[in-house]
Amino acid sequence: MTISWITENECTGNVLLSDPKESIVKTFYDDRGENFIGDTHYITLRGLRKNTDYYFSIASGGQIDDNNGQQYTASTGNNILPIGSFQPAGQIFLSDQKTVATNAIVYIVVSNQTEQSAPLSVLVDHGGYWFVELVNARHINNERLFRVSETDTLSITIAGGAMGTNSLEYIAKDNNGGKNLYAPIVLQ
Repeated sequence: MTISWITENECTGNVLLSDPKESIVKTFYDDRGENFIGDTHYITLRGLRKNTDYYFSIASGGQIDDNNGQQYTASTGNNILPIGSFQPAGQIFLSDQKTVATNAIVYIVVSNQTEQSAPLSVLVDHGGYWFVELVNARHINNERLFRVSETDTLSITIAGGAMGTNSLEYIAKDNNGGKNLYAPIVLQ
């Protein structure tokens, strides 16, 4: 499970996870390092139990957001092993169309005529590239895998903080080992 958010100013970020079954609070740090400072925050929560409700607060530069005292909630699903590979990929640039959008967050929802997946997300790497393994996509109810096909639609939203944003839709396609990338996306 990944928790991500944008802040107005650059700062560190972490997630304080409460596990009611163990009566403990565990701190998780940004995937880019405990001391990463930025306005995009991306934290993967590891070692979680299946089919469990978790409660968490977000810390941004020392300021705690506990959802007005209620804490945020998220639930894990069953352990499911996907088979195969289906990886769309592309590159993201800033508005100058030359500088890559390193550390922007890419959110993807897969949909077809009758259903949609739960959101997936990935960080843009230092070369400006993103890719996501769609065989890991789960149905919106988190109970089962979402079966992705090349007729599905990808709704992509890029959150770059001060770098800008963009949203668009593509037909799903595998990147074929980097030979079949989507057209470059420019943040606005």
